Amino acid sequence: MQLYKITIPNIIENQDCELLGEPKFCTKDQNVNSDTIFSIENSSIDLSNCDPITFVKKKLSLVEKLALISKGPFQPKKNELPGNNFPQKYGHRFTEDNYWRKLTGDDRVHRDWLSYSISRNRLFCLYCMFFGDKYAQKSWIEDGFQGWNRLGDIGLHEKSKGKKREEVAINRDVVNTLVEITQFLGKHSLSLRGHRENWSEANKGNFKDLVELISKWSPSLAIHIEKIKNKGRKEVNFLSWERQNQLIDSVASCIKLVINKQLSESRFFSVSIDTTFDVSKKELLTFIIRYVNFEKAIPVINERLLALKESFITTGINLFTMFQEICAENGLN
Repeated sequence: MQLYKITIPNIIENQDCELLGEPKFCTKDQNVNSDTIFSIENSSIDLSNCDPITFVKKKLSLVEKLALISKGPFQPKKNELPGNNFPQKYGHRFTEDNYWRKLTGDDRVHRDWLSYSISRNRLFCLYCMFFGDKYAQKSWIEDGFQGWNRLGDIGLHEKSKGKKREEVAINRDVVNTLVEITQFLGKHSLSLRGHRENWSEANKGNFKDLVELISKWSPSLAIHIEKIKNKGRKEVNFLSWERQNQLIDSVASCIKLVINKQLSESRFFSVSIDTTFDVSKKELLTFIIRYVNFEKAIPVINERLLALKESFITTGINLFTMFQEICAENGLN
């Protein structure tokens, strides 16, 4: 199994990834330093083939894109190519120096977005390929750049990427704040949504009311709210009910990761299954697990609600089937 780590919460749809910026990435010789682990064990992509042309116009999941980003750009050296040099076209060729951006003096910065295709003798922008919008330059995401007599254009493309950094920083701050709000409401067993959630309402529900309260001290959140109020549906909305559900799912996934890690280190655990009705009269199956947590010097007995699923039939065979499904989802055996 190949494991990679990412820093961006998995709560944003693919089309919004660019708004949060590129995830941290490392070269082949570095370790990825971040918080969330994801697996691509069942992926069909071949990570051993780094030529960017392999992934042009190919539909990849967000996890697959992040896995490829984490491997870093494909930047072969000239002695690794046929003829020990980059191919020449019209008297010009690419050079290894262009993998770096020159600063004043002898300083330089690695272009971690620039990827070279050996099969096409062209350059591709790794981030624009995976997270670029419909207005991204085709030469950098599909056809590949081959203007060896205009190598300065690499710097122009780099500068166009820099214009979005301020927006990226604001959106990252907004999402981080929303995650904290979701965790707070969950910790205190408070509902997120209200009966009416229009901005003109006095009571918009716990989530939106907290967002509005914190925006008094958070310029990023205040800017985001103002854009939503002025532009409506034309503005990407991190506060909609769909986004709230994604936030809840993301936090729940992180909690499950912690519980599953503790379970894997515990020698014994027990399971309690029962059914209960919610306020809408739907019968729900509760899956509660009890285990010994050895993370601290003195072991602690933890009791955790691992799953809550609607149960249409409460026969023994159906409950056992649901038990097996929940165990399989959480890797319990």
